[in-house]
Amino acid sequence: MMSTTQSVSRSSHRSARLYLGSIAQVFQKVAQAYRVYRERQALLSLSDSALKDIGLSRADAYREASRPFWDIPENR
Repeated sequence: MMSTTQSVSRSSHRSARLYLGSIAQVFQKVAQAYRVYRERQALLSLSDSALKDIGLSRADAYREASRPFWDIPENR
């Protein structure tokens, strides 16, 4: 039979794991948003001919780079 102390201890460990998991998810999202931001900035640095090679115009690159950093595409 489990004592009350053991039950509380297991419950607090479970809560701590959930909390740490949530924090880890936040950090993962921030890291992902930063990667997307860097990719968008790299897109701006491409020449017009390089953009044309990938089927984008300079306006497309500016439009993509002007998106907010938290606006992460669904397929990421």
